[in-house]
Amino acid sequence: MKKLLLPFAVIATIALVSCGGNSEADSTNETDSTNVEVVDTKGMIELMLTEHGYDLKVMVPNEDEAKGTPVVSLNDATGALDIKVGENFHFSLMEDDMAYLQETLTLLKSDLAENFTFNNTIITDEENCLVYKSALKNDAEREYYHFFSIVEVGGKYYSVQDDQMGEFKQHHIDKMLKSLKTLAAVMAS
Repeated sequence: MKKLLLPFAVIATIALVSCGGNSEADSTNETDSTNVEVVDTKGMIELMLTEHGYDLKVMVPNEDEAKGTPVVSLNDATGALDIKVGENFHFSLMEDDMAYLQETLTLLKSDLAENFTFNNTIITDEENCLVYKSALKNDAEREYYHFFSIVEVGGKYYSVQDDQMGEFKQHHIDKMLKSLKTLAAVMAS
């Protein structure tokens, strides 16, 4: 019975603002089952982030899918929570003010357009999510994908972005964005 309730509970508590979320429903914090995207969590495991100071849980690829064990660490310098599973799944999450996060997203777009080292192509440009492809100007063969997203969960806002040093392909970013859609609040005990 518990195995049946867990996926239902995760899906029922999803709050989306990231890449494809319904911004109208999100801004009013209403939960309408017709607006909740059902995420296929096959091959994923639940990761609790409470012991790292975040009252959140998220589904991440299991060890077989990601070829690695989930590792969560707190960056003491920035306060960001790093979540990594294997070599091709690594993102950071940090709580912040929505206005600051939107300004950060605007500055990122400007930086991408004016970058002297990389050719950047924006793949997805939504209100609270940016997915882009970068290639060195002198080595267009090596293209890597990145994302920056603003996610709202339980009335709090978080910046989420991939490891900028990671050499990710589009399907790696897609897995991370899928994981973000399962981010849910956990009741503090």
